[in-house]
Amino acid sequence: MGDDILSKATAVEADVVGFSQSTSWAKMKTQAGVDVFSQPSPHFDGYMYRYTCEIDAPCHVVYEVLKPPKTSAERLAWDKSIAGYERVHTYKENLFIAVIVTPTVFTGLISQREFLDLFTFRTIDTDSSQTHWVFGK
Repeated sequence: MGDDILSKATAVEADVVGFSQSTSWAKMKTQAGVDVFSQPSPHFDGYMYRYTCEIDAPCHVVYEVLKPPKTSAERLAWDKSIAGYERVHTYKENLFIAVIVTPTVFTGLISQREFLDLFTFRTIDTDSSQTHWVFGK
C-alpha cells in the first residue's frame, strides 16, 4: 500500500477525532431534529460544520448505512443527491479511493461535478462503548 495514502488517512482520522473533542463548536440552529454547529477551520479560510441528530435505530445498523459501500448500486439505492459512485482503488477493506459524481442542478446552471475521495472507516473501542467512524478527504 502507498505509504503516502496511509499517512493521509491517518492524518484525517487524527484531525476528525480532535475536532470531535473540541469545545469551540458554536451552535447555529436546529432544524427538523438536526443540530448544526460551526467553528473556524484550521486548514482553510472559512468554517467547518458539524451536524448531529438522533436516529431511533441500533448504532451498528446506522454505521452500516453510513459506511461507503462496495458497489455503485448500493450507494445509489439510498443517496439521491449523487449521480454516480465508484470505487476506483482499494488499498484495504476499510481504506479506498472513490469517485463521486453530482448531478446537474438548477436546470443546468450548476454543472455536474466529480470528486475523488479517500475513505477510511473503523470502530474505536473504549472501556464503556464503541464509536464508529467514517473519515473522508
